[in-house]
Amino acid sequence: MILLLCGQGEYFWKLADKLTSEFDKIQIYIVTTDPETKLSHSLGKAIILKYEFSNTQVSWFELANKIPDDEIALVSFQFPFKIPQSILNSMQRGAWNLHTAPLPEFGGWNGSAHAIIEDFKYFGPTLHVMTNVIDGGSCIDTDYFELTGSETSYEILIESKLRGMQLVHKLVDNLVFEIKPPKFVLRPGELRFFNKNEIEKFRIVKINEGPRRISQIARAFSHPDFPSAKLDLGNGRLVEIRIDSTI
Repeated sequence: MILLLCGQGEYFWKLADKLTSEFDKIQIYIVTTDPETKLSHSLGKAIILKYEFSNTQVSWFELANKIPDDEIALVSFQFPFKIPQSILNSMQRGAWNLHTAPLPEFGGWNGSAHAIIEDFKYFGPTLHVMTNVIDGGSCIDTDYFELTGSETSYEILIESKLRGMQLVHKLVDNLVFEIKPPKFVLRPGELRFFNKNEIEKFRIVKINEGPRRISQIARAFSHPDFPSAKLDLGNGRLVEIRIDSTI
């Protein structure tokens, strides 16, 4: 069996390292958008295919031609681009995405920030079947955890990624031993999909909204890779507010 593992970022590479070291009965092809400087060097027999996002269909068919004609499963973990339906249809062993937020509540981007803003009581990753609707396929597994109301978006997302790695590991283990993953919908409901920039309307909080809301917005925008929230002191004065939870 061949596993097509698609993704990017630090935790994707941790997942790739774990899978390549533990599953020697499958051939793993890694599809990534990361620059060469971020590529892992301890992936054993894994084959790395760099994905250059120029023309989606053309790029994917070029990659597909490099993979042997065999039983293939696809897993996406933090992969930033939509995979063509024709590619998903060609995956004989199935195609799944690890979404690092609850579904159908938080499809799309910035789920951990939106969960804080909406005062959600739980969070965590969702493993679902990939379809032509982004984050809209049937869910097959979750690992949600309780939120205390003091976490930052960064802390929530890291915990979700760690739990997501375990969900993918369990899925691959089932595939290796030919245990068919279930297909069912958890908490059926209408998918809410947040675009990348929808979070921007929450970035500024006014001082008269009170300490609880100010703390909430600060936590929602406390991620080291993204801009901070801003506190409006009145008279056009804005100051950045952030909680450093990376220490």
